[in-house]
Amino acid sequence: MFDYTAFTDGNINPEIVDKTNAIVEKVRSLMVDQLDTRGPTLGYTVAAYTRSYFQAHMRRALEFLDGGMAAHKAGQALVAATCARSILESVACFHDFCRRLTLVLDEDNSHSALAFITGQAFATKLTHLHEDDRSNVATNIMTQIDRLDKAQPGLRAVYDQLSEVTHPNGLGAVVHFTDLDPTVGMMRFGPSNRQQANLVRLWVPLIYSTKWFRTWRL
Repeated sequence: MFDYTAFTDGNINPEIVDKTNAIVEKVRSLMVDQLDTRGPTLGYTVAAYTRSYFQAHMRRALEFLDGGMAAHKAGQALVAATCARSILESVACFHDFCRRLTLVLDEDNSHSALAFITGQAFATKLTHLHEDDRSNVATNIMTQIDRLDKAQPGLRAVYDQLSEVTHPNGLGAVVHFTDLDPTVGMMRFGPSNRQQANLVRLWVPLIYSTKWFRTWRL
């Protein structure tokens, strides 16, 4: 996945890159084609639904990772940065799901746990799809990012930086695609040639994800 020799500024620790790659491969190894959700107990179903949630959200993250790498190689830096931000959002969402599910499981009520998982699985911002009990109202992603930032300080700053690049602000448009030669007043246009910075943008979110996944003992 990531080759530390591609980080040409010399400030990247190869061990950290190796750990990141190892976590990515670990997540890939946990992907399955199907899961049986029916079992002898309700607890079995709760566990199966939890694993199903993991499968779906990690597949989302992996798709953005693969897409981001392909975009980076194609010189599409904004697409790669957007993928990196989406990876952080997936990890923040899953972190929040695990945190809240732990609290529900502490109540030792499998029915409540199953209801929580189902609500989170179909969470949405679309009000016409909300259940009467509001169990599937999606949590604001910024709330989830801030909660993960408490576990992994510095992540919010990374997210904000990626947002500046992916939003149509200065960094995501004029700074990204233009180059002014002040000596002759000529404005030149083209894709970003900051390959090193673009690669770091895609890789850094994985660092924070790796740290959290290690604490989760994947």
